[in-house]
Amino acid sequence: MAVVGTLAAGSFAAVPAGVALAYLAWSDLAIRRFSLRLLGGATLTVCGVIGAEAIGGGATRRLLDWLLTLSALTVIAALVWSATKGVSFGDVLLVGFAALVPAWMSPAAVALMVGSAFVAAGAMVVARRLRSGTAVRDDAVAFGPALVVGWLVGVSFG
Repeated sequence: MAVVGTLAAGSFAAVPAGVALAYLAWSDLAIRRFSLRLLGGATLTVCGVIGAEAIGGGATRRLLDWLLTLSALTVIAALVWSATKGVSFGDVLLVGFAALVPAWMSPAAVALMVGSAFVAAGAMVVARRLRSGTAVRDDAVAFGPALVVGWLVGVSFG
């Protein structure tokens, strides 16, 4: 993920973002939890790299666009979290982290990432239901792996 992200995004921020997101998604899938300490550290690292790239390249306007995109996504994710039962607050945090690099690329990359993640999550739900033969109402789906798919699509095609 880190290599694909770095080549596609043209930013070294994709290295810590890709590595951390892969581990966080695995943890979300395996134990339905992830480390907030790792998430916080990875967020600071990715933001630091993006800040250094912005300052080094004289891209302060781009940095403002990045912050606006992330702010809008965070507000939307928080509204979805507060209005539904199926979205955990951890998913909101994970979406915010996953969007750091795509938001640095463009708002379209973020939209592509989120849309692709929802399609991947839907496919996981359908596959689970087909495998079990019945609809399982309260069975939660780990959103981390779907975000990995969305992140790869967002940075590759955004």
